[in-house]
Order: sequence, then C-alpha cells, then structure tokens
Amino acid sequence: MDSRARRRNTLYFIALAGLLAVIYASYRTLGMAGSPPEKSLSELLTALDQKQVARATLNADGDRVDWSDRGGVQYRSFYPVGYQLADKLHEGQVSITVTPPSSTNLWLTVLLPNILLFVVIGGFMVYLLKTVRRSELRA
Repeated sequence: MDSRARRRNTLYFIALAGLLAVIYASYRTLGMAGSPPEKSLSELLTALDQKQVARATLNADGDRVDWSDRGGVQYRSFYPVGYQLADKLHEGQVSITVTPPSSTNLWLTVLLPNILLFVVIGGFMVYLLKTVRRSELRA
C-alpha cells in the first residue's frame, strides 16, 4: 500500500510539473510575440516628412501603428488617442490598412492563465485534503 501511494504521489508531482511547464511556456510565448522594434511618434513623423514610410497598419483601438520604411524594415509607434495620424499618413501618400480590435486575445492573455492557475491551486488543495484525511484515518 505504501509503494502504491508513493507511485501515485510521484505521478501527481510529474503531472503538476508538466502543467507548470505548459503554463510557463504559454506565458513566455505570449510575451515574446515577435513585435517589431518601437520608434517614437516623432521618429515616425520625421520619416513621413522624408517620404521614408512605405505602408502603415493602424489598429482599431486607436493607439498603435505598425509601419515599415522603404527598405522593408518594420517598426511600431504609439500615439495619443484622438491624434489624427491617419490624415498625416494619407497626406504622405502611405498605404494604410486597419486591423480590428484585439478583443479575441482576452481569452488567451487574461482569462485562460487565471483559470488554469485556479484549477492547479484547487487540485493541489483537494490533494492535500485527501492526504490529511487518509493520515487521520490511519491514526
């Protein structure tokens, strides 16, 4: 009976370690999503004045623009809400695209990791309660 409990505890530990590794890897890949290097708004405006901006992608949230220069190098700039950047890009004859808001990432970035953490902590608590109950029955 003791060896069976030891094996079960080892399997629980391996499962917990695997789950923690998956959670760590998901956080790491979300943080390293391959975003382009950032440039300030003034650098973007200077590049616009020098006709160096080839195309730009505005997000629908209205605070970020991903743009590339004539050499094909991509950058990311942030601008204040309400700033009329689209007009300036249009005046500079830059090809503009708009992406939809990123509300679908809410599940991956906020809810899913918290739910997984809750399940892991809850499972660990259940495991501890069962272990304590078994030790009380033996005594």
